[in-house]
Amino acid sequence: MAGAAFADPAESAGTPADVAVQATQTQAVPAVETAASVEPSIYDRIWGYAKLYSNPDNRWIQELSIVGRQQIDWYHFDGEHSGENSTADNFVNRRTRIGFKSKVFKTFTVHSEVDLNLEGEGEVYNKITDAYVKWSPDKRFNVTVGKHGAKFTLDGATSSTSLVTIDRSNIANNFW
Repeated sequence: MAGAAFADPAESAGTPADVAVQATQTQAVPAVETAASVEPSIYDRIWGYAKLYSNPDNRWIQELSIVGRQQIDWYHFDGEHSGENSTADNFVNRRTRIGFKSKVFKTFTVHSEVDLNLEGEGEVYNKITDAYVKWSPDKRFNVTVGKHGAKFTLDGATSSTSLVTIDRSNIANNFW
């Protein structure tokens, strides 16, 4: 699957003139807290350990990180009230994904990630979820080639780590 995406201009850093205007606005309102003064949360510091290498001055490879997720459900059923006097508790492994993501040659991102079955039934390897190269010559434009999730709906653009409900909608499940 290949695609091109255009980023929101508001997300880009802008031109030097834009940066100067932003700096002037920040200085004019000293009560507003700037992003530089906000200290990273404990979670940001913990997830920072997944970054194996970072050197923006290296012309070959700028970053290398371990990526992935582990999502676990726990349930408890108390059958005492149903007359059967049976209970159940268990952990269920919903999703395990692991891979690598790197930034190379200053404008390319290489990402690979696999889905694993850790429930003990069948093979451990399920499928490749992502294997792509993304070229981003500018923050407002990128071209991605390879296997990746299509981001043409809100379901497709939202990571499973950010879902409010347990699963995606049934319509979205038919696309991915």
